[in-house]
Amino acid sequence: MNTSIKHVMMYSRFERFWHWSQAVLIISLLVTGFEIHGSWTWFGFEQVVQLHRIAAWTIVGLWILAIFWHLTTGEWRQYIPSSPGKLIEMMRYYLIGIFRGDDHPFHMSPKRKHNPLQRMAYLSLHLFITPLIWISGGIYLFYASLVAMGVNVPPLGTVAMIHTAGAFIMLTFLVAHLYFTLSTSEKPFAFVRAMITGYEVEEANRFHEEKLQQGVVETLTNQAADGRKSSMPAKLDFAQSATGLILALFMIGHMLFVASILISKEAMYSVTKFFELSFIFEGGNPAIVAIAVGSVFALFFVHALLAMRKFPINYRQFRAMKSFKDFYNHPDTNLWFIQIITGFVMFFAGSVHLLLMLTNPGDIGPFASSDRVWSDHMWAIYLILLLAVEFHGSIGLYRLAIKWGWFEGSDSKASRKRLKIIKKVLSMVLIAIGLLTLIAYMKIGFDHRDHVGERFTPPVIEQSQVGGN
Repeated sequence: MNTSIKHVMMYSRFERFWHWSQAVLIISLLVTGFEIHGSWTWFGFEQVVQLHRIAAWTIVGLWILAIFWHLTTGEWRQYIPSSPGKLIEMMRYYLIGIFRGDDHPFHMSPKRKHNPLQRMAYLSLHLFITPLIWISGGIYLFYASLVAMGVNVPPLGTVAMIHTAGAFIMLTFLVAHLYFTLSTSEKPFAFVRAMITGYEVEEANRFHEEKLQQGVVETLTNQAADGRKSSMPAKLDFAQSATGLILALFMIGHMLFVASILISKEAMYSVTKFFELSFIFEGGNPAIVAIAVGSVFALFFVHALLAMRKFPINYRQFRAMKSFKDFYNHPDTNLWFIQIITGFVMFFAGSVHLLLMLTNPGDIGPFASSDRVWSDHMWAIYLILLLAVEFHGSIGLYRLAIKWGWFEGSDSKASRKRLKIIKKVLSMVLIAIGLLTLIAYMKIGFDHRDHVGERFTPPVIEQSQVGGN
């Protein structure tokens, strides 16, 4: 296969300016729009409405400029739909072929920048999604004036629902766009780099060239192309171990911090404000918590992807793994089986919790957390998550210690026995603390059920406010 490299100018300056400006504005509109919708509180209602309007008018101007550019340069031809056969071929590649290492059916050129699936997606974006958001947003903004003029418009609630639906569709498009951009390039961030510099490397236009194929083969067979044993699995194992260790230590610290409610409401309030950096920002800033949660969420997702390399991907593999486990009946193999189950549970239940914290960082505190546990009926999910996290984490720490030889003395059997005891004690202690903490939040939430939404104010602050008045 020819491995010569040729740099091709694929994206003009305007295309790059349009792409990144649009990305910033769309994300800004989503963030401010969902705050207006009540999903979180970062800027305050009046300020966020103003920011949303500014971003909306800016992107309208950008889109008008982009439409003019596409029409005058002929770039509108990039969005002409491909034949159904080519579209089906492209879909088959993304659903099946990409996982088998098949050659990419489409090769990019300056005159054909988008594959058939991209053409359909971008055409739908320009003809349906953006007009839906434009029209519904315009009606919502000028609703009172339109009614006063006698224009027959839908109820305001219906307009808001349509506009919100358009926002969710745009968010879905953005997530899908990021997924394909970051996961289907030959080299990490190759497509991002191309949209910054304008240049595409011709070899990178083929999603599964020699280097990527070699990496897949090394991961699956543990053998490099020249027959030597590959270091790829070891590197991935190290990354999995490192991310797992960080997450396990984080969860222990997290458990102790939320357990401050067992001391008092004031203690939990102080811990919350500490992590909001109240010693820097007056009253604390929940955005700091959102940044921390986002970082943990990203690490959580990376760890899950790395761990899934060893998960059975179909029922046949599951049966083979279970037969192996039952045949040898080794305690450590059974622990790995438990980790698979708890990891699967954590991926869904943990994602729900992290998403709630990411979008509502200000709803953490003695009353806010208790209301979520009791009045929002989250206690059942938290109970399941507690057991899954503590078993998964303690087993993970034990297996890391065994795998990497930590704390191993002269007698490996004795060391393994001691580590198992530590694992069991750690699990029992953390689960006990977790259950007591969950019960405490449920009790506070039950007592506070008639005042949902009311925030906790320490008596010292209340007295100072009264004294100030």
